[in-house]
Amino acid sequence: MKSGRTITARIVAPPQHTTCTTADPDAAAAFISSAWGAHGRVDGLDPGRPIRIARLQIDHVSVTEAEFPGALHFQTDQWPCYLVAEVKAGTVQIGATARAERCAAGDVALAVRPGRPCSANTEDAEVSLTALSPEALQRITGDHATDGAPGVRFISNRPRSDAAAAQWETTVDYVTRL
Repeated sequence: MKSGRTITARIVAPPQHTTCTTADPDAAAAFISSAWGAHGRVDGLDPGRPIRIARLQIDHVSVTEAEFPGALHFQTDQWPCYLVAEVKAGTVQIGATARAERCAAGDVALAVRPGRPCSANTEDAEVSLTALSPEALQRITGDHATDGAPGVRFISNRPRSDAAAAQWETTVDYVTRL
């Protein structure tokens, strides 16, 4: 019999659902700030094509389904969490440098790391966003300092394989259907 770590999930508060549908840049920025703690701005909103952000918060993890019509630009200061983006439709460019990640439907990417700002451009995008606090990640992977568990180090913003991306998608689907 193989011995290994046992992970026990304990929800300390009931899941919370919030939704924002707006074409007002200030309201969009305020929702992002209140939902994830990252302050910034949203440019390019069209009054006739509002964005829609539907968020499910479970303890230190949130799963969000977002619709970003048209060409939008998001700019934020430092994030307190990891943010993984799964592009369902349209395109997303994460970052503003020559090393920016260009994502299309079916792509999964680590969009934000804790302590870092984010710049992103979207074009008629539908995106699933999963936010995970560093504490939640540590509870999942273990803490090297206290239990000798191997640390997690992200060496890329992309999953290591198509199978790993599919596992991520399956996990997010499972959590949102609980």
